[in-house]
Amino acid sequence: MRIQSVEFGPEREETKTVLIDKEALTAHVFFEVKEVAAFHGLTNDCLTGDVEGDENADPSNPSAGCRPLLHSATNANWIAVSCDFDASFFYYSPSGSSSSCYSQYMRLTLKEADGKIASMCWLPGTSAIVVVTTEKKMMIVDAATKAVLYKTITAIQTDAPFLSVKELLDSLELWLVNDAGEWMRWTVNIEAVNKGVELKEQDMVQAAGNFIEASTCPTRFVDVLNGLFFFFGLSSDGRIWVIEPETRISYQMELKDKCIRLHEYCNGRYLLCLTESGNMYVFEQATMTPIFIRSITKPEKAEKIVDFVCTENPNFLGEFSILVLTSEAGAHRLEVRSFPSEQTTYSARTNRATQIFVSADQTSNMLFMLEIDEEYGQTVNLRELTEMQPEKRLEKLISKRRFDEAEAFAKQFGLDLQKIYTRRIYCLVEDIELADTAQEKTTIMAKLVSAFQQLSDDNLIGDLCFSVAMTIGNGDMIAQLLEISKKRNVTDSETTDRLSSLGYMFTSYRMIFGPAASYDDVSYWKLFIEGISSKDVWPKIFESLISKEMIHESRVLWHRHQKAIISFYADAEKGFERISDLFIIFQQVLLLNLARWQQVVDFLVEDLMIALIQNDSFEAFEEFSHLMKNLISDLEVNEGNNFPDNSLHVALSFERMLRNVTQTTISPSRQAALGFYAASLKKSEAKAAIEDMATCAINLNAIKRLKEVYNYEIGYKEFAKLTPERICHNILNRQLDKMDLFRSNLEQYVKPYMAEHRLDVNATLFSYIQASTKGEVVHS
Repeated sequence: MRIQSVEFGPEREETKTVLIDKEALTAHVFFEVKEVAAFHGLTNDCLTGDVEGDENADPSNPSAGCRPLLHSATNANWIAVSCDFDASFFYYSPSGSSSSCYSQYMRLTLKEADGKIASMCWLPGTSAIVVVTTEKKMMIVDAATKAVLYKTITAIQTDAPFLSVKELLDSLELWLVNDAGEWMRWTVNIEAVNKGVELKEQDMVQAAGNFIEASTCPTRFVDVLNGLFFFFGLSSDGRIWVIEPETRISYQMELKDKCIRLHEYCNGRYLLCLTESGNMYVFEQATMTPIFIRSITKPEKAEKIVDFVCTENPNFLGEFSILVLTSEAGAHRLEVRSFPSEQTTYSARTNRATQIFVSADQTSNMLFMLEIDEEYGQTVNLRELTEMQPEKRLEKLISKRRFDEAEAFAKQFGLDLQKIYTRRIYCLVEDIELADTAQEKTTIMAKLVSAFQQLSDDNLIGDLCFSVAMTIGNGDMIAQLLEISKKRNVTDSETTDRLSSLGYMFTSYRMIFGPAASYDDVSYWKLFIEGISSKDVWPKIFESLISKEMIHESRVLWHRHQKAIISFYADAEKGFERISDLFIIFQQVLLLNLARWQQVVDFLVEDLMIALIQNDSFEAFEEFSHLMKNLISDLEVNEGNNFPDNSLHVALSFERMLRNVTQTTISPSRQAALGFYAASLKKSEAKAAIEDMATCAINLNAIKRLKEVYNYEIGYKEFAKLTPERICHNILNRQLDKMDLFRSNLEQYVKPYMAEHRLDVNATLFSYIQASTKGEVVHS
């Protein structure tokens, strides 16, 4: 038979739902049958063909015994169907339903001298297929590019060959075995195959041998299976031979009756043998230990099992289904039987020439049938049979993110819609985390908000809002997610607490950095997120803000997260060291930018020092006093125009701090606490620091009075060295520059100063004259 044309989706195609044995099955088990293609040929070509498989067939009657030589092979994306001299290759996308897409087609036509196609095998992970003919021709064809990659003549007879492939680390082993046990092996360079170029000799390393001596195995092999560890040969007399090809060591498996079919299960872990009586033996290949024996025939029927394939290949030996081709009283049927329940989930009439095979894509669960159409003469039909259990179908649609189809499907069969909505949300969450641009995030966020409206699980929504907000990196979207969670009735206490913490933290972040703040990986936002689960991060943020001269922002952080920050500095063991480090940071800020001095002083006086006192961290006063003294000196030098007012403001900081504490102490408990703190201060090492600050304030007040009342400016260090009499000398000396105003200035500045400090006028003037003659008076 020659294939003259291939018809896709013919008019007589029937896609139908079939329910068998309704009482035994649930209401939601059904199959879909789809005719993929019809191969049309010439009837007269078949007259020269062989009569196969029917001992009662009449060679003179083509319709009775003349049947084409059919073969099929599949991998994850390709189906190959051969009929005598012609082969057709289809690219398909397994979907687990009748909507499988067959998008590409290639046809291979051989000359009669090349022989009929006797076997085919796809190379794993490629679009290349190996084709062997009855005339010892072997070729590798790339179905995608329609190129012949390799062509050779085999050294063994190929009337009834068996092809198989084993995957190695970086290559493939291609095995060709004939019915006499002769074999050839090629080590195939898979990289060269993937390039789609003609293969060279070094890409196809060849070896040959024989399984068994003819005297040992006088019969022919009707099936050869390339197992994980051994080859399994099924001889024409129904015996199974276990063979190690290189050493030719072999032995026979002991079965009670003749075996007619071999099959692998669980990715080659198990070997299945079908016997003539309908028993299925299961062996573990590693040890060839029998697992169990089960009859797959129906005891109430006198049926015969002709062939079978497993419909799926899970990773464990449990529930599974097989597609069987049965014969009973001349009638043939295709049935899908489930085990261990022994239920028949599909049954349909067929003819004796039907071939069955399963998709190599284990997730699609698609079965294929090659049938010679007796009604339409020399036509071969390729049909697809797909199990359609709604729950499994729904899971596959969801796993492939076909949510709209899944939703319509679930509504049709009354399945759980919330499962779809939940998975859709999880996928959107993954997408938004992987989005690269703001526009992508905005688009996905809109879909996510819409999906939230469909989900009824408030606790799940709350948890998802929290998770997305933690990673989304967009302030407006975080606010939107928090608002969504507030409108939901979240009852899980843990989720509620986390959302509350996130909301509080988000508010803190916006108060500190503003509504237009960044939320990327290099921003403070990552540290704020860490602060939800770890309080240790807040002192780090606090010190970081201060070091960047963000004093106002650090005060906001202090007020929002004071408990975590103050506990860090009030630690019994490391508190003093941490306080010292903090004041060093303040000192560095003032050295870099003295203009921040008032913000620093106000923060210390109004917030930080009060909290440290209340936590018994009295050692902070030494650091505080040291910082203030340095600041007073720096202000005198760098902001002399405002001296001594600026320095006096600093010196009076301790006094203002006590006033603030006193003003806020209203309740009896707080008054008692204030008394305790005051008593503790007097007994602690902070007493000396406090007294130094008080002395400094007194001196600065005196300097201020000299400037404002007596029109005399003097530095702090100089003032500390001079007595009132020497200061009076300096005031008097300054009046000499303006002799015309000397008398009035003497009355306005000098004499009042003498009176204030109880200096004798005559004695002071006399001492001034003496000092002037000695050069001890500072001249203006």
